[in-house]
Amino acid sequence: MNPQRVVLIGGTGFVGRAIANRLAKAGIHARIPTRRRSRASDLLLLPNVDVIEADCHDPATLARLLQGADAVINSAAPDALAHLLAATPGGKGVDIAFDATGIEATVDLSVRSVKLDGSVVLIGNLAQHIGFPLQWVVTRQISLFGTCASAGEYNECLQLIADGKVDVEALISKSVPLSAGHEWITRVYNREPGLNKIVLLPEVEEVVA
Repeated sequence: MNPQRVVLIGGTGFVGRAIANRLAKAGIHARIPTRRRSRASDLLLLPNVDVIEADCHDPATLARLLQGADAVINSAAPDALAHLLAATPGGKGVDIAFDATGIEATVDLSVRSVKLDGSVVLIGNLAQHIGFPLQWVVTRQISLFGTCASAGEYNECLQLIADGKVDVEALISKSVPLSAGHEWITRVYNREPGLNKIVLLPEVEEVVA
């Protein structure tokens, strides 16, 4: 399958924006519905991307959006676990799950998405302490692994950026001085609309000759 026209639901979220960027780079036309088009100003700059103000929860509206589309990507699925299990043979779950966030909700999702005797690799560690489905892990004999090591993928990612295959500028909402970091990180943490990634710039003192 080589889709050329894609409807991207959830395209204004962080993951959705990254997907939209990759689709645009690949020359694939993306149609992105959103309830507030004004919050997707960065997406409007991408080639081959149409941002449409629409309510995807309305069946008639969704049907119109899907007309002429080759594929649909839903990065805003309300029940990710159900979708994951439905995509595996017999609904038994995946062999291995990787959690790169490290909060209670994503760790719980990873643990519940693997099959009996499956494995979960914990990479993210945003939360210092989380609630944990201990009985589920024990009774299903799930193996847990924690890691912060790299298998060399950093170089590959940097090369993708250098080659222009991944446009990180589309993911950066603001570049601010390091001294303003607390304020801006707080704004991102509070989910201020339109903010995704903030770059903190070191403040180098001028050297007087």
